[in-house]
Amino acid sequence: METLDPALSSLITRPPEQRRIGPFVLVEQLGAGGYAPVWLARETYGKAELRTAAVKLFSLDVNANDRSRILEEARALCRVEHPNVVRFYALAVDEAAGVMGLAMEHVAGRSLEDRIEAEGKLSVDETLRVGVAIASALAAVHGAGLVHRDVKPSNIVEEAGGAYKLIDFGIASASSTPAAVEDVIPAGPDSGMTPRALAATARISGRITGTYGYIDPAVFGAGAPPSAASDLYALGVTLHRCLSGALPAERIGDEGALDPGVLTGYTRPLPLAARIEGVPRALAALIDHLLSPRPEDRPPRASWVAHHFEQIRRDLAGRARVLPDEDEGPFRGLRRFEARDRDVFFGRTPEVAAAIELCRGRGLVALVGPSGSGKSSLARAGILPALAEGGIVGWPEVWDTAIAEPGRDPRAAIAAALAPFLPNAATLAPGPLCEAMARRASEEERGIVLFVDQLEELVTTSSGESREEAAALLVRIGTQPLPGVRAIVAARSDLLHLLLAMGDLGNTMARGLCRVEPLSPTYWRDSVERALASYGYALEDAALAEELFAGIDATAGAMPLVEFALTELWNARDKGKKLLLRSALTAVGGVEGALERHAEAVLASMEQAEEGSIEAARAVLLALTTAEGTRRVMSVDELAAIAGTRARRVIEALGEARLVVPAEGPGASVTLAHEALLSRWGRLASWIAEAKGDRMLAEEIEHDAARFARDAESATLWRGRRLEFAKELQRTNTVRLSAAAERFIQASVRVSRRGRVLAATAGAIVAASIVVGGLGYVRAVRAEERAAQEKLEREQMERAEAERNDKEKAKLLEEVRATAALNKDLEERIQKTLSGPTQPDPQAATSPSTNPASQPVLANVAQGGSPIPKPASPTPAATTSTPTPASTSAPDATASTPTGAPVPATSKADAKGPVTKPDDEF
Repeated sequence: METLDPALSSLITRPPEQRRIGPFVLVEQLGAGGYAPVWLARETYGKAELRTAAVKLFSLDVNANDRSRILEEARALCRVEHPNVVRFYALAVDEAAGVMGLAMEHVAGRSLEDRIEAEGKLSVDETLRVGVAIASALAAVHGAGLVHRDVKPSNIVEEAGGAYKLIDFGIASASSTPAAVEDVIPAGPDSGMTPRALAATARISGRITGTYGYIDPAVFGAGAPPSAASDLYALGVTLHRCLSGALPAERIGDEGALDPGVLTGYTRPLPLAARIEGVPRALAALIDHLLSPRPEDRPPRASWVAHHFEQIRRDLAGRARVLPDEDEGPFRGLRRFEARDRDVFFGRTPEVAAAIELCRGRGLVALVGPSGSGKSSLARAGILPALAEGGIVGWPEVWDTAIAEPGRDPRAAIAAALAPFLPNAATLAPGPLCEAMARRASEEERGIVLFVDQLEELVTTSSGESREEAAALLVRIGTQPLPGVRAIVAARSDLLHLLLAMGDLGNTMARGLCRVEPLSPTYWRDSVERALASYGYALEDAALAEELFAGIDATAGAMPLVEFALTELWNARDKGKKLLLRSALTAVGGVEGALERHAEAVLASMEQAEEGSIEAARAVLLALTTAEGTRRVMSVDELAAIAGTRARRVIEALGEARLVVPAEGPGASVTLAHEALLSRWGRLASWIAEAKGDRMLAEEIEHDAARFARDAESATLWRGRRLEFAKELQRTNTVRLSAAAERFIQASVRVSRRGRVLAATAGAIVAASIVVGGLGYVRAVRAEERAAQEKLEREQMERAEAERNDKEKAKLLEEVRATAALNKDLEERIQKTLSGPTQPDPQAATSPSTNPASQPVLANVAQGGSPIPKPASPTPAATTSTPTPASTSAPDATASTPTGAPVPATSKADAKGPVTKPDDEF
C-alpha cells in the first residue's frame, strides 16, 4: 500500500477551514485514497460558493521535467469534452504547500463496482452499453494524447439518467518513456494471499499507477510505459467482470486468488466462454481480444472497439445487415449518408455513442463542426437510427424521427416534418406544439426526435416571426427534457457565434454541445478498408494504397473531397477482379483534383451542347449561395426567373452530374450538393468573390422586395443613392434579380420620379390658383410687389445718401479737429513771444548791432493781422531788476533770430493756415 506524500499529508490534516488549495476548500475524502487522493471540495470566491467539485491531489515534489509534463497533461485533460468523460474544471497549484489539485466534475451516482457487488453480474445488453460508452470515452482521451491508467468499475459511475462516465484520471502521457517507470513494482503478493477484494483497492505505487488485476501485464510484468493499449486491457478486465463477476487473473475454485502468471503476462487468461455460458460468441471473442498479454495483439484503437461493440449490439437486436446496391456502393460523393446507408457508414461510432449519451440527459443536442465535417451524415446515418432502435435506454422504447431544414420559413419546415405524427402541427404555437409531442409519446408510447439540419440558415436565410417561433420551439424542447421528446440540431462552427447570440437558443445549444471534427487520416484508412470489405473489394496493390492514403492524409479535413474521389474510384472499379484500380485514381486527378476536374468537365460539356450555358450556370450557382458563403434553397421557378430560359436545362445537367440535388420539403426546390463546392471548385469560388459586393446589395433588394410583396403599404421603397445603386445593378445584370425584386425597383423609381415631378410642378399649381382667383387679384398683388420694390429702392437710396453724409461729416469733423490743434499751437507760441523781456540787456547795449529801432516787438505778422504792440508793463526799480537772456529762436516763420535780424516775411501766395487774431481777442 502507498505511503502518502508528506506535502499531501500536511494539507489534508489541517483544520477544515484551512484545508484549501486555490479556490477549492476540501470537505471530505472520496474513495479509499492512494498516492493521489480525491477529495470532495467546494469552489468558493470570497463568501460566494460557485459549485462542488472532486479534486485529485498531487505532490509537487518531482523533478522539473516531470512537473512540466504533469502540468501540460492536466491542462490537456481540461480540454477533453465527451459526455462519457468527467468534465475537468481547472488545475490549482499551491507552491508554498508543495501540492496541486486537478479539479473535476463531481459525478453523483452509483459506481459500476457497487452495482456489480450488489447484483453479482450484469446482463449482456448492459455490458455492451458499458463497453460502447467507455470505449468511446477512451477514444476521446487517447485522441488528446492521454492515458487514463486506471480503468476499473470503481472509476465508472452511472448517473441518474443512465449515462456512464469515466472518472478519476491519473496523469501520464501516452508517449511516456521507460525512464519514467523506475518505481513500478513488477510482481504482486503471493498467489494465495490476493483475493478479489484486494484487487478492488490495492494500487501500485510510484509514478505509474494501476490496480492489481486491471493493470496491463506489459506494464506490471515488464515495466513498459503505460499506453492506450493499457487502457484497452483494463476495459477488457472490466467487461469480463461485468459478465462473469470475476477477474481474468482469478483462479477458479481458489477463493479469488490472482494468478501471478496472468498478472505479469506470462500466462494467457482463461477464455471468457470457459468461465460462463450464454455470452454471445462475438462478444466473448472481442473481450478475449482485449485481454491479450501483448499490446500489439490487442485491437488497434478504442474507436475500433466501440464500433464492434455497437455492431454486436445491432446483431443481437435481430436487425439484419443491409448493404446498398453494389452499383451505389459504400461511398456517397457529395451526398450525405442516410439511414439506409448505416451499414456502410464507418468511423463514427464514438461520436454516435457520445450523442446518444447526451440525449439521455438533455432535451437538445447540438452537433457543431466545420463545414464538411460530416454532421448531417452523422445524424442521419448514425444517431437517428440508433435512437430509433432504442438507443435511449428506458421509456419509450421506440422513437420516430422528423427531419427539417430551416430555409426561408423554418417554422413551416418544422411543421411539415412533424405533420406525419401531428397533423395540426402548423396551427400550434411552440409551447402547445411541444406539449402535443409529449402527449403523443405518452398515448402511443413512441417518442419523437426532431432533427433540424443546417441550423445556421436561421441566421443566414430565414428571418422574422418564423425564425423566432422555430427558435422558441427548440428552446422549449431543450430547456427541460420531456419524456419522449428530443431535438438534435446540426450547425457550422464558423457561424456558431451568430446562433449563440440568439439569446435562449444559444444557451440551450451550449448546454448540449457535441463537437464533430473531420475524420483523422487513421480513421479514414480504417473506414475505407472496412467499406471495401463489405462488398468483398480491395485496393489493386500496395502502391495504390500508399498513393490513395497519402492523398487522403493531405485532404482529410475536407471529407466531401475524399468521398467524391472514392466514389469516382468505385465507379471505375474492376467488377470481375473486385478491385479498385490505380489507373482510375490517375484519371480522376487524384484525391484533391477529382471534384474540380469533374465540375469543369460538366461545364465544358454543357457549353458544347448549347452556347451560353456557362453564363446560365453561373447565374444558377450564384443564386444557390448566399453572400456569407453558405448554400441556399431556391425553387426551380425562381432560378428560371433569374437565369433565363436555359435555367431548367442547366439545373437538369448539374443534377445529373451530382453538383446540385433536390432540397427537402414541399415544392420543386434545389440546392448545392455540398458546401465543399464553394471553396474547392476554383471557378465557382472566383465567381462568388467577384460578385460578393453586388450580391450583398442584391440580397438587400430581395429582402425588401419580399416585404413589399407581402405588404406594399408598410414597406419602405428605396430612393436616393440606394436606388441609384440598385438601378446600376439592374443595368449591368452582374447578379440576376428575381421578378419581385425587379418590380420593387420599378416601384421605387416611379415613386422617386413622382416626387420630383410634384416638387417641380408645385409652383405651377400655385400660379394656376392665382389665375383662377381673377385678374384684379393679380393686379393687386403686382401693385403691392411694385410698391414694395419702390419702397426698397427708396430705402436703399436714403441709406446711400446717409452714408455719404456721414462720410462728409466725419471729414469736416476731422478738419475742425486739425484746425483747433493748429490754433492751440499758434497760441502757445504767441504767448511765449509776448512773455519775453521788455528792457534791453545792459551788456547787449554795447553791441554794435544793438539798435532800439531794429528791435520790433512783433515782426512779420501774417496778412490781415494788426501789429499793435501790447502796452509795456511798469519797469521795475533798477535795484530789483534781473537781466533776462534773450529768448531762444522759435520754429515759427515770424520769429526773429537771436541777434534780432528779421526773418524774411512769407509771401501772400504762400500764406496758409488760420488768420491770426489781435491780442485782445485771445
